[in-house]
Amino acid sequence: MVTPQHLALIEQLASTPGEAWGRSALLACLRRLQDRGPTEAAIVEVYQAWPLEDGFQIVYLSPWGPRVGLTARRGKLEWFANVYVDDPGSEPTPREFGMEVADYFVAEPLGKYAETLEFDSDGLGWWGSER
Repeated sequence: MVTPQHLALIEQLASTPGEAWGRSALLACLRRLQDRGPTEAAIVEVYQAWPLEDGFQIVYLSPWGPRVGLTARRGKLEWFANVYVDDPGSEPTPREFGMEVADYFVAEPLGKYAETLEFDSDGLGWWGSER
């Protein structure tokens, strides 16, 4: 479900000038989730997200719960398969990275990652690349 926060994040990122890698990757991820992709994106709810130099962080309600945070950094995600990379063997573009994170990390149930969440001081469980 696309939340008002999700739509506001897309609008804010789309109106920010420049081509920073993390911002572009996050925008691609949020747009892909908005379009629902091939997995469970239709039931994901995005609450917060912000770019990093080499990726982004996103707080969302994962498919069938719980609410979690994901740190997605270029080259540092387990099982990243470069599904959308046009040139195999090359690094993904921000768009390719963001789309793959949306479809195969955010829009998938946590599975084994639910057991390895690292909780912050607010009680939010995080997974993915090192924060």
